[in-house]
Amino acid sequence: MAFEVSSPEIEFALEVAERSGRLARVIQQGLAQPALAKEDRSPVTVADFAVQSLVGWLLERKLGSDTLVAEEDTQLLRAEDGGQTLEQVAGFLSEEGLPADGESVLQWIDRGTGAARGRFWTLDPIDGTKGFLRKAQFATALALVEEGRVQIAVLACPNLPVPGNSPAQFGSLFAAVRGQGAWMRPLQGEAEFQPLRVSSVSDPAQARLLRSVEAGHTNTSLFERILHHLGSTIEP
Repeated sequence: MAFEVSSPEIEFALEVAERSGRLARVIQQGLAQPALAKEDRSPVTVADFAVQSLVGWLLERKLGSDTLVAEEDTQLLRAEDGGQTLEQVAGFLSEEGLPADGESVLQWIDRGTGAARGRFWTLDPIDGTKGFLRKAQFATALALVEEGRVQIAVLACPNLPVPGNSPAQFGSLFAAVRGQGAWMRPLQGEAEFQPLRVSSVSDPAQARLLRSVEAGHTNTSLFERILHHLGSTIEP
């Protein structure tokens, strides 16, 4: 069984993953510091705004009136001290081939202020802000929800090594479609999707536990106790 790109929605989601992953990685390599800070002091990067702009633009072109529910709004960019960040966002989008100016960028970002009801797309432009800022792991996450059920979901992970491939090949794309299962391929290129399956490992001592890459999100002492009881020496 092969992964089937059987609808405009799947095609749109894959294009978002590919293009947002490439865009975010370019920005990550070029920027060392966040441009603004939210009221709760968590960092907001140029990449958050740029990726959300890209998705708003693609949604407008590909699926017309579909609703987008996303993380960012334009309040900070419209503020007096947000002009430099808006200019940076527009510059990166122009390099990506978008007809970007300040007002267009604001409109594309504000596509993400839709209501989460009925049928809608939901986006986290940069999931893993701390990892992004230290040039490590992050993801762009997009899903189509219809009447409370996820129908399509994609993850673009630009810095995640492709399992089973050369360590030098970075960038993984994960896709799940209701009725088709979950799949993976390199983020860029023409490689075919490979199916994802539950592990066949049945010996607890050989099991690999999954944990956040952020130490602040992980109870490391609990993980160590669990590994000890399982008799596992596999790296989490």
